[in-house]
Amino acid sequence: MATDWNEVGERFGALGRTLQGSWSTTRDDAGPSEDEQEAATEVRGALDKVNASLDDLADAITRTVNDPDVHRAATSAAGGLVEALGASLDDLAGRIQSRGSRRDETAPGSDDGEQV
Repeated sequence: MATDWNEVGERFGALGRTLQGSWSTTRDDAGPSEDEQEAATEVRGALDKVNASLDDLADAITRTVNDPDVHRAATSAAGGLVEALGASLDDLAGRIQSRGSRRDETAPGSDDGEQV
Protein backbone atom coordinates (compact mmCIF):
# COMPACT_ATOMS: atom_id res chain seq x y z
CA MET A 1 0.00 0.00 0.00
CA ALA A 2 2.92 2.34 0.68
CA THR A 3 3.92 2.00 -2.98
CA ASP A 4 0.53 3.34 -4.05
CA TRP A 5 0.91 6.41 -1.85
CA ASN A 6 4.47 6.91 -3.09
CA GLU A 7 3.07 6.95 -6.62
CA VAL A 8 0.50 9.58 -5.60
CA GLY A 9 3.29 11.70 -4.14
CA GLU A 10 5.31 11.30 -7.33
CA ARG A 11 2.35 12.37 -9.42
CA PHE A 12 1.88 15.52 -7.36
CA GLY A 13 5.61 16.17 -7.65
CA ALA A 14 5.31 15.81 -11.43
CA LEU A 15 2.37 18.23 -11.36
CA GLY A 16 4.50 20.74 -9.46
CA ARG A 17 7.37 20.40 -11.94
CA THR A 18 4.95 20.78 -14.86
CA LEU A 19 3.40 23.86 -13.30
CA GLN A 20 6.83 25.32 -12.68
CA GLY A 21 7.93 24.61 -16.26
CA SER A 22 4.77 26.10 -17.70
CA TRP A 23 5.05 29.12 -15.44
CA SER A 24 8.66 29.69 -16.48
CA THR A 25 7.94 29.54 -20.21
CA THR A 26 4.86 31.79 -20.19
CA ARG A 27 6.06 34.67 -18.04
CA ASP A 28 7.61 37.87 -19.44
CA ASP A 29 11.32 38.09 -20.22
CA ALA A 30 11.61 40.98 -17.76
CA GLY A 31 11.02 38.52 -14.97
CA PRO A 32 8.12 38.08 -12.62
CA SER A 33 6.54 41.04 -10.98
CA GLU A 34 6.30 41.27 -7.23
CA ASP A 35 2.69 40.08 -7.40
CA GLU A 36 3.71 37.10 -9.54
CA GLN A 37 6.49 36.22 -7.11
CA GLU A 38 4.04 36.34 -4.21
CA ALA A 39 1.56 34.18 -6.15
CA ALA A 40 4.29 31.65 -6.98
CA THR A 41 5.32 31.52 -3.34
CA GLU A 42 1.71 30.96 -2.31
CA VAL A 43 1.29 28.18 -4.88
CA ARG A 44 4.49 26.47 -3.72
CA GLY A 45 3.35 26.79 -0.11
CA ALA A 46 -0.07 25.34 -0.97
CA LEU A 47 1.52 22.42 -2.85
CA ASP A 48 3.83 21.77 0.09
CA LYS A 49 0.82 21.69 2.42
CA VAL A 50 -1.05 19.31 0.09
CA ASN A 51 2.01 17.07 -0.10
CA ALA A 52 2.39 17.08 3.69
CA SER A 53 -1.32 16.30 4.12
CA LEU A 54 -1.07 13.40 1.69
CA ASP A 55 1.96 12.07 3.56
CA ASP A 56 0.05 12.31 6.85
CA LEU A 57 -2.94 10.54 5.30
CA ALA A 58 -0.74 7.76 3.93
CA ASP A 59 0.87 7.30 7.34
CA ALA A 60 -2.52 7.20 9.07
CA ILE A 61 -3.87 4.63 6.62
CA THR A 62 -0.76 2.49 7.00
CA ARG A 63 -1.00 2.62 10.81
CA THR A 64 -4.71 1.78 10.66
CA VAL A 65 -4.27 -1.16 8.29
CA ASN A 66 -1.43 -2.55 10.40
CA ASP A 67 -3.37 -2.17 13.67
CA PRO A 68 -3.97 -5.66 15.17
CA ASP A 69 -7.38 -4.59 16.52
CA VAL A 70 -8.49 -3.54 13.03
CA HIS A 71 -7.21 -6.85 11.64
CA ARG A 72 -9.14 -8.83 14.28
CA ALA A 73 -12.32 -6.83 13.73
CA ALA A 74 -12.10 -7.26 9.93
CA THR A 75 -11.51 -11.00 10.33
CA SER A 76 -14.46 -11.27 12.69
CA ALA A 77 -16.75 -9.30 10.37
CA ALA A 78 -15.76 -11.43 7.38
CA GLY A 79 -16.30 -14.61 9.41
CA GLY A 80 -19.74 -13.40 10.46
CA LEU A 81 -20.63 -12.70 6.85
CA VAL A 82 -19.56 -16.20 5.80
CA GLU A 83 -21.55 -17.76 8.65
CA ALA A 84 -24.68 -15.76 7.80
CA LEU A 85 -24.43 -16.65 4.12
CA GLY A 86 -23.94 -20.31 5.01
CA ALA A 87 -26.97 -20.31 7.31
CA SER A 88 -29.11 -18.63 4.66
CA LEU A 89 -28.05 -21.13 2.02
CA ASP A 90 -28.72 -24.04 4.40
CA ASP A 91 -32.19 -22.62 5.09
CA LEU A 92 -32.87 -22.21 1.38
CA ALA A 93 -31.69 -25.76 0.66
CA GLY A 94 -33.97 -27.08 3.42
CA ARG A 95 -36.96 -25.26 1.97
CA ILE A 96 -36.25 -26.60 -1.51
CA GLN A 97 -35.91 -30.15 -0.20
CA SER A 98 -39.11 -29.96 1.85
CA ARG A 99 -41.08 -28.70 -1.18
CA GLY A 100 -39.71 -31.50 -3.31
CA SER A 101 -40.59 -34.17 -0.74
CA ARG A 102 -44.16 -32.86 -0.39
CA ARG A 103 -44.84 -33.27 -4.09
CA ASP A 104 -46.13 -36.63 -5.13
CA GLU A 105 -46.70 -36.03 -8.80
CA THR A 106 -45.77 -38.04 -11.81
CA ALA A 107 -43.39 -36.53 -14.29
CA PRO A 108 -45.14 -34.93 -17.26
CA GLY A 109 -45.17 -37.22 -20.31
CA SER A 110 -44.23 -40.26 -18.26
CA ASP A 111 -46.27 -43.39 -18.96
CA ASP A 112 -44.59 -45.60 -16.38
CA GLY A 113 -45.68 -43.62 -13.33
CA GLU A 114 -42.15 -42.37 -12.59
CA GLN A 115 -42.13 -40.13 -9.53
CA VAL A 116 -40.47 -36.69 -9.56
